[in-house]
Amino acid sequence: MPPLVSICIPTFQRAGQLAPTLARVADVIAGAGWSDRVELCLSDNASADDTAAIIAAFQPAGFAVKKFRQVENVGFARNLRTVAGMAQGEYLLFQGDDDALASGVCQTLDRALAEKPAVALFPTLPDQPMDGDWSARKDPRWLEDGREITRVLGLFHLTFLGNFVVRRADYLSNDDESFCASLYPHVAVLLRILAHERAKWVPEPLFEFEEQFKGWNQPLLTAVDLTRVYADGLIAPTRDRVFARALYDRTVRSIPRAFLNRKTGRPDQPGNKYLSLGLANLLACYRFSLKHRALALIYWLAGTVLPVAVLRAALGEKPRKVKF
Repeated sequence: MPPLVSICIPTFQRAGQLAPTLARVADVIAGAGWSDRVELCLSDNASADDTAAIIAAFQPAGFAVKKFRQVENVGFARNLRTVAGMAQGEYLLFQGDDDALASGVCQTLDRALAEKPAVALFPTLPDQPMDGDWSARKDPRWLEDGREITRVLGLFHLTFLGNFVVRRADYLSNDDESFCASLYPHVAVLLRILAHERAKWVPEPLFEFEEQFKGWNQPLLTAVDLTRVYADGLIAPTRDRVFARALYDRTVRSIPRAFLNRKTGRPDQPGNKYLSLGLANLLACYRFSLKHRALALIYWLAGTVLPVAVLRAALGEKPRKVKF
């Protein structure tokens, strides 16, 4: 009988963080008596550090572990796709290689999956510092579609791998090779599923984080990528201009900082067309609002023309906490 949940961890160059992450998985699963309900799938994206040795040495008693190592770095999206394809569980729980499972995660999953939802959603933190409608997320409830999820939980909720559990069959059938061009392939898949399925919201986080994590917000550099994913997945089918404005207001100001990061040697994933800072791509991202297209053009000109020193003076050296 296949397990209920496949915990899927794509990893790259994180040997120091991966070892305690795996130890935590083993302790939590054994402590809950869930060894027959869980499998662990690990895919190493051709790491050059000790990641392969850490994975090889991890042999917990009681539950199955599947291991794979890419021959070359295939990028995050394809490594995520690989680890999902390894799984046989009814549900997929994606986990970052430096994230610690909450001690009560198995009990939380029991409650969340009792009604067999296609997607179950969870908070990042008990007091998650994100946008959205706080009044509507205090208690468990059904969320009807991607638009309601975005309204209640915020634009950036689906981006974190630890905020959802998804039925494996639905995830694999809605995945697409074109999504590998994004740093958020899972968001695109989830939006496809949520076009015809409800999601169950359970206000109990699956992971525990150190106190300093509570200052985390969505990285500015990747906001252009996320804009394109949402524009293709939620805005285009209905031309929802209210939603478009809300999304665009929160992301368009990230464009100059993306140029600053590029100019100071911090480029994101090579070959990612959604992260391309070419003018045609930016105008396509903001295609449902003339105002935001004009702003994108202005920010593109500023990022292209202004030298690093001027951009740094205007924006600051470190990314701001993201309120958009």
